[in-house]
Amino acid sequence: MSLVLIIPCYNEAARLEKEAFAACAHQLLFVDDGSTDATVELIRSWHLPHAEVLSLARNSGKAEAVRQGMLRAREKYPAAKWLGFWDADLSTPLSEASAMVKWQESFCPQAQSVWGSRVLRLGAAIKRRQLRHLLGRGFATLVTWVFGLTPYDTQCGAKIFLGPQVPALFTESFSSAWFFDVELLLRAQALGIELSEYPLAAWEEKAGSKLRLWRTSLRGFWELWLMHRRYR
Repeated sequence: MSLVLIIPCYNEAARLEKEAFAACAHQLLFVDDGSTDATVELIRSWHLPHAEVLSLARNSGKAEAVRQGMLRAREKYPAAKWLGFWDADLSTPLSEASAMVKWQESFCPQAQSVWGSRVLRLGAAIKRRQLRHLLGRGFATLVTWVFGLTPYDTQCGAKIFLGPQVPALFTESFSSAWFFDVELLLRAQALGIELSEYPLAAWEEKAGSKLRLWRTSLRGFWELWLMHRRYR
C-alpha cells in the first residue's frame, strides 16, 4: 500500500460519488465529523473493500477531522509511504493523487509533502468562480505579508505527506478549523519539512459547499492573528 487518503465528511450524503470512490486505487478512510444525516450509513452500504469509516462523536470541524484521520491512518497503516487528505466533494479528481506522487518522484524527490495548487494555466481545467479566485489570491498574499511565506495556494483540499512526517505535523491540535493548512505550512517550516506545490490538471468548484466566502474570509483575519501569536 503506497497511499492512504483521508476524506473528512460532514453531512455529505447528498454529494458523495460512489462510482468515483469505488474506482479509486488507494485505501480510503472516511472521517465522519458528527454528521446528522445518513453519511455514515451510505458509505458503509457501499461495502467497498478499500474503504472504512472513522466516526467522531461530535462535530469538531474539518481541521480536527483531518487530524484524527491522519493519526489513525498512520497508526493503522504504518507501511503506507504516503498519507493525505482529500475533499469529499471531489472538486479535485481522485486521479490527481497518483499524479501528485509521480510529480514528487519525477520533479522534486526531496519534497516530503505535495500540495495541490489551483494554478490558472494553459492546459489545466480549473473551474472556479472569479470571486473565489480573487479571494484566494488575496488570502495567499495576506499569508505572505503576515508570515513571510510564499505559497500560491494554501487552501486546496488535496495534500499528501510522507508517512513518517505525519505525527510531527498532526499530533498537536490546530488553532483554526478552516485555515489549518496555514498552520501545517508553519509547522513544516519550523521542522524543516520540505513542501512542493503541484499544479493541478483539473479542479472544479462544486455546489453545496459549507464554506461561506465572506464570513469565512473575515474569520480568516482573526485566525491568522491567532496563528501569528502562536507560531511567531
